[in-house]
Amino acid sequence: MRYARPEDYDLLAKFYCGSDEPWEEEINEYFQGLGRNRGDKDVQVRVAIDPGEGKLVAAGAFRDDIELVAMPSRRKEETATYIRALGITSEYRENPGEEWKVGDYTSIGDLVLNDLLRAIREHWDGRECVVWAHIATKNKQCQGLVEKVGFTQMMPLDNGYDVWGARLLAKSRFLQSLP
Repeated sequence: MRYARPEDYDLLAKFYCGSDEPWEEEINEYFQGLGRNRGDKDVQVRVAIDPGEGKLVAAGAFRDDIELVAMPSRRKEETATYIRALGITSEYRENPGEEWKVGDYTSIGDLVLNDLLRAIREHWDGRECVVWAHIATKNKQCQGLVEKVGFTQMMPLDNGYDVWGARLLAKSRFLQSLP
């Protein structure tokens, strides 16, 4: 995976992960909008491109959010990041191929999430930070993915999403559950 390059925005403008669920439509719209707008100065976008086909496999996006907007009862954090979106294109969701199951990564989603966490660690120069995301209440696959690396459900929201979070520990690849 890599940070999105100018030529990747044309691929993002066509991003499609499916449309069976409302959150899939939201992810499509988000990445397509980033592609049409050639990015967003406040958002870091990571992409996985199939080297043989030149096709977009998956994308992830994060931004700083030290205010923890969705969790007003929590104190302000010096270092906090919001994972805005993570998506796998429908073609690769349906037929991922064995080449994307490398090392400890058992799925493309696993690869993308771990890549985002590495990029977030680098973004904060290895300092401890809070990482959080909104995950659709009915999206059990994504919940299982983040739970596997240490995220916990922080609070349900009224809009069909839940807030999930973890603390990315300094100089470690591990996450710690937030109280």
